[in-house]
Amino acid sequence: MRRTAWAAVGTLGVLATLLAPNATATAQPASVQGAGEVIWTRSAEPAALVPVGARYADFARRSRESADITGGLTAVPAVPERTTAEKEARSARESGQTYIADGTKPAAATRLVSDDGVINWAKCNADLQGHTLTGHVINHFEFCRWGYNTATKLNGNGQVEGQVRFLETKVGEGSNARRTYGINIKITNVTATGIYSGAGATMTLEPTASNPCTYGLVNPDGPSRTDSVLAWNGAVTRYNVTSTASVGNQTRIDKTAVCQSRTNYKINSPRGTTPWSLGPYTGGRHDSAAYLAQYGTQGAIFDRVVPSFSYSRSDAQVKAVADHVFDALYAPQLTYPQKNDKDIPGNIWNGEDQPIHRNYPGFNAASADIAAKNRSAKDRACAGLSSKPGEQCDEFPFASTKEGAGKGDGNFSVRYVPQPDNSTAGARLSAWYGQDRILDGDAYGIYVN
Repeated sequence: MRRTAWAAVGTLGVLATLLAPNATATAQPASVQGAGEVIWTRSAEPAALVPVGARYADFARRSRESADITGGLTAVPAVPERTTAEKEARSARESGQTYIADGTKPAAATRLVSDDGVINWAKCNADLQGHTLTGHVINHFEFCRWGYNTATKLNGNGQVEGQVRFLETKVGEGSNARRTYGINIKITNVTATGIYSGAGATMTLEPTASNPCTYGLVNPDGPSRTDSVLAWNGAVTRYNVTSTASVGNQTRIDKTAVCQSRTNYKINSPRGTTPWSLGPYTGGRHDSAAYLAQYGTQGAIFDRVVPSFSYSRSDAQVKAVADHVFDALYAPQLTYPQKNDKDIPGNIWNGEDQPIHRNYPGFNAASADIAAKNRSAKDRACAGLSSKPGEQCDEFPFASTKEGAGKGDGNFSVRYVPQPDNSTAGARLSAWYGQDRILDGDAYGIYVN
């Protein structure tokens, strides 16, 4: 596995060194370093601590780990920049993350948190995708990120005065009931040396979130939590990120709001306080979608992922529809109506980037118009096919997408299939829209097993 880390170096300012994989690591020369310099790093493995009094630059030359720079250190907890739905959609595509749902059970039937709230921390720590800057968006309602954080205090000669290292594990929970997502945090494997190992050394955790969201730790301390360094070993806490419909996008009937959040740490000792660390962002979307009433009129999801809905060709209940979708995606030249160079969207697998997007007719006049055009174009195309008793005309991309037959580019397929297959497949798709909070305009892919 490629080891990744991110680091920021500064004297209450910005001073950073990039440690490239398979290259000799370097550090700033002693002439640049000043008293009070602090180095924050994050890695997939617990890097060996540097002996107190040793020069950090010598240690860095011996280590061969990669580092991604997230920016300079700050004297106050850094608040993420305000994001937009367009930026979040771009982040989802660029992350390359997806998950497969089949509509037979809600994705909210979580794998990391049980129904009674028990968190499977070990499962997150075993997830190799969890140690990335983006973390692992397992589905709209589950998130995992973990890594070792190390704070190193140097004197004016580049010698180590003390270090604190700990494993931070985050398990996120979305919601189908309120406009709030939660980030559970567990701190383990805490080690402290030098000035941070004695009495009076403490660590503070404080989350932040971008507008228009509010945030706060779910504990008696309020916005932040401070404990002695070693008392953090085994500590569990949580912060929530919330928005209200009043601060959501008022041009949408579901009043969506998108936010970024992050976790910040600082170490305090009798010799002074470190700047705040700069951890990676988590992204989320909040909504008040009344048209998902059966599944919850409010919700919050982790949005930096392009989900995939799936059908199985070995599932007798939907086989005919699964075969149709498979042919549309992988053999469009064999589908009806015929068209030269037909290219039907929906495939985000194998390097493809052609998602389809949900269209809810009741969202606005434009969505209603798309639905009407899809229905009319599909009926005209189906009229050119023969059928057997008990069959219905199936279309792909689905009538509930913005890329349906009504788009007018000819990149669609129609086929008669048994009515039970068509009804079951349609019901599963509709249920998945609600269970995973797929809103009007949301992108998704299709996976045929």
